[in-house]
Amino acid sequence: MDDPRVAQFERERADAVELAHRAMATSYIGAPPPGLRGDADRMVAALIKQGWTPPGERTTEHALKMSGGGMHVRPTGLERVYPLGEWIVDAQRVGYQVYRRRIIVVDDWTEVPRA
Repeated sequence: MDDPRVAQFERERADAVELAHRAMATSYIGAPPPGLRGDADRMVAALIKQGWTPPGERTTEHALKMSGGGMHVRPTGLERVYPLGEWIVDAQRVGYQVYRRRIIVVDDWTEVPRA
């Protein structure tokens, strides 16, 4: 039985390759120098800048910046009881700075074996 996710992955991969070629071509004047180190990192950065995310669900986290500089991430699953918009307004009203970041999960959670 053919898994339809394989075909979807191949389409998304082809789109990503095309996007990477366009993004990399606009990152340099002319072509990138041969053997230039860090091409893979630049390609990934260019892809993300263009809005591409790997196949799967895009996740955005929101956090409050604490006085010590750390970030207190908003727990998942609050949306039904405390909508994000209200949470942001309430946090800003009492003086917190609210931040967000996009998370791209490369590997899902796996249990760490006991030592």
